[in-house]
Amino acid sequence: NHDDTLSVGQSNRKNFGYMILSQIYHELQIDKFLLSKQRRSKMDYNTNDIMKLLVFSRLLYPASKKKTFENKDKFYDKHDYSLDNVYRALSFFYKHSSSLQVKINDRIKTLYGRETDLVYYDVTNYYFETDINDEFRRKGVSKEHRPNPIIQMGLFMDKQGIPITFKLFPGNTNDCLTYRPGFGEVHKEYNLGRVVVVADKGMTTGDNIHYTLSGKHG
Repeated sequence: NHDDTLSVGQSNRKNFGYMILSQIYHELQIDKFLLSKQRRSKMDYNTNDIMKLLVFSRLLYPASKKKTFENKDKFYDKHDYSLDNVYRALSFFYKHSSSLQVKINDRIKTLYGRETDLVYYDVTNYYFETDINDEFRRKGVSKEHRPNPIIQMGLFMDKQGIPITFKLFPGNTNDCLTYRPGFGEVHKEYNLGRVVVVADKGMTTGDNIHYTLSGKHG
């Protein structure tokens, strides 16, 4: 109607470009995986809707979980959940994280192909706004030179730069000590076959080189 008007301060602007990301999300069947796992739980909110919000927002508008929730109306999807539901869903995602990564890897191999004859590995860390240490959050060498407790994350990528999987370690774990347990699990779980590993000098210690060449990780 040409006579319709907008109230002062009203905004109906929506992001529609994320539909490209949504297509990839559904091709990887993340929605089917989460809905299948949720059937066995008593949660009364849709974990798939929350995961989509977190994934798309992380790519387009990186922010805290609270800020992400506050910006949810930028998307067309349903948002029948609260901020508390978002926080509760994180435990559910963590519980099924390893299985979901294997599922995504299988879909990537089927849809796009995997090139794992060359694997890249590196470590970064994340700090927390707290002084309290626990099982994972430990004082360590922060990449951002902060005194806060941190966790270590090791990331494996294939030849095309597509992530394979990640592993988390306590913040006081030396970078080079994350490689052997991480690579051993990834090599076996993802059936990588023969690979060439590329890492920086902090990772390529004598023990790690011997471990890689020995074949004991398979």
